[in-house]
Amino acid sequence: EELILERYAELPNCHVLSLDRDKKLRSVLTLSAFGNKLPQDMDFFQSLADECLKTENGYSDFRLDGSTWLYLRQEEAENTKIAVIDISNQIQTINQIMYTFVVIGSCGLFVIFILSYITIGRLIAPLNLAWDKQKKFLEDASHEFKTPLTIINTYLDLILKETDASRANQTQWVGVAQNEVVRMSKLIDNLLFL
Repeated sequence: EELILERYAELPNCHVLSLDRDKKLRSVLTLSAFGNKLPQDMDFFQSLADECLKTENGYSDFRLDGSTWLYLRQEEAENTKIAVIDISNQIQTINQIMYTFVVIGSCGLFVIFILSYITIGRLIAPLNLAWDKQKKFLEDASHEFKTPLTIINTYLDLILKETDASRANQTQWVGVAQNEVVRMSKLIDNLLFL
């Protein structure tokens, strides 16, 4: 009985049940958190003892009348001692703490998600700007390349189609085409320089 009392004396409303050889309740020692003896209902404690004797373990928990009980059983040759405590309040407290953790964790994850979204948006904005500038640059460069090529192609078509055109006209058209080739070479050099 001393071993059981040492383990559970600090817990509120620890009941130490003493059973005889036939597993009938002989006595109940009830300790409150302040060491006061509490009134005892022998039929209720017999039902507690019966529940504790159903398992082969020397310790376990069970539910009785809407409460969860934890027990430790110590069997001897002539009698059995069982310490039982109602742990319903502790389980309720643990459930409330877990609920609080889930709510706080969910709120924390939501805040982290929002902050991450804002931060990533700010980090990606310069990349989007650079992408847009690069796209515009490629469109402008493409246009700048197409213009000289179109002019060269037009003058070369004129030279090929105008067989009776004067040599002066053909020389002028070849000169324009050469100027456009020089212009395109400068554009390519400038692109390579970038």
